[in-house]
Amino acid sequence: MTTGTPLRQVYDALGGNFRGLEFFLKAAKTMGGAEELAYLAQLAQAQEDLQTNMAIERVFSLVSEPAQQLLHRLCAYTDSVPWDGVFKLAQDLAEPEALLDELTDFSLTGMSVDDELQRPVFQNDTR
Repeated sequence: MTTGTPLRQVYDALGGNFRGLEFFLKAAKTMGGAEELAYLAQLAQAQEDLQTNMAIERVFSLVSEPAQQLLHRLCAYTDSVPWDGVFKLAQDLAEPEALLDELTDFSLTGMSVDDELQRPVFQNDTR
């Protein structure tokens, strides 16, 4: 390793994966100091992202099938969707208000008030 990054720091960034540490040490032989540090930071971020994705997946599995369908439909929009739009997305689903409450209770959607519309809007919080 070129920068003398402590092995424990690398091991922790890899989530305690000894085999990953072996691969990192081999790869680090070809890296410069800045490149090694950047790679280590990327590894730590990837670990964090993976944990977040696993948590979202677990929470997603706890909501009802209709709520999951609605959340998938909300994913089609990059901006917040006003209630009228959510209602149109959920017109074939029973009790859209209850589904939104369920998604909000699990923090899979967020609700805010659009100042211009003076109405609640909803967004997918799993991105």
